[in-house]
Amino acid sequence: MSKKVIISGGSGFLGSRLSEVLLTNGFSVVSLDMQPPQVAGVSYVEANILKPLPQHELLREPYAVVNLAGKNIFGRWTEEHKRLIYDTRVAGTRNLIALFQHARFRPQVLVSASAVGAYGDRGGELLTEESSWGDDFLARVVRDWEDAAQEATAHGVRVVCIRNGHILGSTGGMVPVLAPYYRWGVGGSLGMGDQFFPWVHIDDCVALYLRAITTHSMQPIRNAVAGNPITNREFSRSFARAMRRPHVFKIPKWALRFRYGEFADAMTSSQRVTSLYTRNFRFTDIESALQDVLKDKKK
Repeated sequence: MSKKVIISGGSGFLGSRLSEVLLTNGFSVVSLDMQPPQVAGVSYVEANILKPLPQHELLREPYAVVNLAGKNIFGRWTEEHKRLIYDTRVAGTRNLIALFQHARFRPQVLVSASAVGAYGDRGGELLTEESSWGDDFLARVVRDWEDAAQEATAHGVRVVCIRNGHILGSTGGMVPVLAPYYRWGVGGSLGMGDQFFPWVHIDDCVALYLRAITTHSMQPIRNAVAGNPITNREFSRSFARAMRRPHVFKIPKWALRFRYGEFADAMTSSQRVTSLYTRNFRFTDIESALQDVLKDKKK
């Protein structure tokens, strides 16, 4: 029998691409989500991560569990939005791990999404997996999220937390949000544009999750970032070139704050993140990554 991987949030952007790769590599996949999977061949258990999870037959005897569930951080940050950002990650992870109390639902490994928001707004400081925590809202969310994931070790489960940078792909994340603005000729850098912008191509991010599932010696904390750190200005100029559009505008922070409230601070925060560990990524420069993900959006 093929090894089973359960993905909470498996019907989303990252979960769908990971599902495709897992199926190609001979795994069976179960999506634990409120929405049905988008990938053929993926089994489905409908569940709200904020509630106790069902002891469903399809969730039994997993080899690995990948925890991707969480409220999208994009949008205007009301107190309710922030509460859902926190609860879907922290309480949701604990609800997932509660299943591990039962041997038949206990995986060998839990791979839990995390974020480079762990480091907070750090200017030009070079950040690695050994750097200290930040002290803003997202850093507190990530710290508590990772602490919740580590509770699985009490059940003998190996845990890997992957701190994602901005994931670049054609069907999700910020690329489809930004592409129309560049197509209209009004795209540009955010704020001053000198803040560092940690990024990773979707395929390289998925490859790292696959290695975390299959490699027993994987470090418990990994930064999913590619190439040399770049600024938001460098990213936006590369985006414009890939779209074959001008780069003449800059979106001031006051305009972002008017539209997004407190989220404007997160949008313009600076994380100059690298990794202490070998990545073997396919896309290590922003030009080739954006050329790949934008190849169908230039028209």
